[in-house]
Amino acid sequence: MIRLLSRASLVAALAFAFTTLPVVAYAQDTRYIVKFNAGRSNAGRAAVAGAGGRVVLSLDRQDAVAAHIPERALAGLSRNPNIEYI
Repeated sequence: MIRLLSRASLVAALAFAFTTLPVVAYAQDTRYIVKFNAGRSNAGRAAVAGAGGRVVLSLDRQDAVAAHIPERALAGLSRNPNIEYI
């Protein structure tokens, strides 16, 4: 009986871990469109990288990028003079 209970507990714990880990990772690092002020793309990209962001798509004609940005970095980036909006 104890062995059966231990296996059931292990299966339940693993199922919980595997279903919640992707959600946690996704919640911490969401993808955003970051629009740069005219002529400030290079400085804006540097600010995104410096804040821990990771550019996944360049939108050069729009002076913008799609980037995964940690939630904790959004407030600071939104006040950056090189960034028009996030």
